[in-house]
Amino acid sequence: MAVEKIAELAFTSADQVRDVIHNFTRRRVRRVVSQIYGGRQPKFALPQRWGSTAA
Repeated sequence: MAVEKIAELAFTSADQVRDVIHNFTRRRVRRVVSQIYGGRQPKFALPQRWGSTAA
């Protein structure tokens, strides 16, 4: 749907609609990138780092 049509339906300006779409896309990209790179590394106890299964 065209930005102008969305703005008309939402009773707002086309610039506001573009800003909302842009912000949504940027947040979505950040989320996808964090999922690709796995985010924060998991924490391990010392026995797990050494390969021991007994904790």
